[in-house]
Amino acid sequence: MCTSCLYGKATRRPWRSKTRKSEVYKKHPLTKPGQCVSVDQLESSTPGLVAQMRGIPTKQRYRAATVFVDQFSGLSYVHLQKTLSGNETVSAKEAFERYARSHGVTVLHYHADNGRFADNKWRKACADNGQNLTFCGVNAHFQNGIAERRIRELQEQARTMLIHANKRWPTAVNAHLWPYAVRMANDLYNVTPDLQRKHIPIEAFSGTKVTMNPNHWSHFGCPVYVLDNDLQAGKKISKWQYRARVGCYLGQSPQHARTVALVLSLETGLVSPQFHVQMDTTFQTMKESFGAILPKVQWMDKCHFEKDEVTSLTRK
Repeated sequence: MCTSCLYGKATRRPWRSKTRKSEVYKKHPLTKPGQCVSVDQLESSTPGLVAQMRGIPTKQRYRAATVFVDQFSGLSYVHLQKTLSGNETVSAKEAFERYARSHGVTVLHYHADNGRFADNKWRKACADNGQNLTFCGVNAHFQNGIAERRIRELQEQARTMLIHANKRWPTAVNAHLWPYAVRMANDLYNVTPDLQRKHIPIEAFSGTKVTMNPNHWSHFGCPVYVLDNDLQAGKKISKWQYRARVGCYLGQSPQHARTVALVLSLETGLVSPQFHVQMDTTFQTMKESFGAILPKVQWMDKCHFEKDEVTSLTRK
C-alpha cells in the first residue's frame, strides 16, 4: 500500500460496469501519428510557480495548461499557460507543432471542445496551416474522452507526487509546484509502455527506438545536493568548506540531456538546470532523527507568494 496513492487517487467506486464494444482507435483506424490530435485545457485555482534562471523572480503565475494527445501513439504534450486567452492557446498550439516537427510529425487534424477552441483565433490558426478541426457536442465532453481522460490521469499522478513529497519535506514542497509535477507526470506517461496500444508512446510518435533509463528519474520534490559553483568551474575552495548546497528536484530539464535536472533554489527561488548533483530519493537527509541540518526555505518569499495565496496540501 502506498499512502500517497491512496490520498491522491481516491475516487468513487463504480457500482456497475458495461462492456466496451470496441475502442475508438479501432472504429476509426489511424495509420500514423498526427492524423488526429485531441486537445483540451486544464485549469487550476492554485497559482503555480513560474521558473526563472536569473534575475528577480516574477510575480506572474501559471493558472492553466493545454494538453494535446495524439490518438495514434497516445503521446501527450503539456503547455503551461498564465491565462486561458486565445493568444496563449494559439501559442500552445504552435509549441506543440514545433515539438511534433522535431520528431518528423505533421499535425493534420484537431479534435476539441467548443470552448476556447471555437474562437476565431484558433480556427484561423488551423485554417492557415491547412488543418482540419472537429468539435464534440455542447456539454458532451465524453466525445473528447481521450483528452479528458489524459488530463485526469495527469492530475492524479501529479497530486500523488506532490502529496508524497510534501509528507516528507513539508517546508519546501507545496501545491504551488503543480506545473512541474504535471509536466513530470506527462513525461513519465510518454516513456511508459501503453498496455492498450501495445507500444511506448514516444517510440510510436517518433518512429524510432527510445530507451528509457530508470536511473535518470527520481522522486519529484526530493532533496538535491548540487556541487558548489566554484568546484564546477574548476576553482579551488577551502578544504573545510561545504562542497554542496541543497535544492528541490522539479524533474528533468526539457531543453537539456535527460541527465540534467531542474533544481529549485531554496534561498533565491530561481530554477536552474544542474548536472553535478546527488539525489536523496528517500528524503532521509531531511529527517532530524538522522542528524539532518534542515536548510532555510525562503523560495516562497523570494517569489512573492503572499500569505493568503499560499496553498497547503494538508487534509481539511
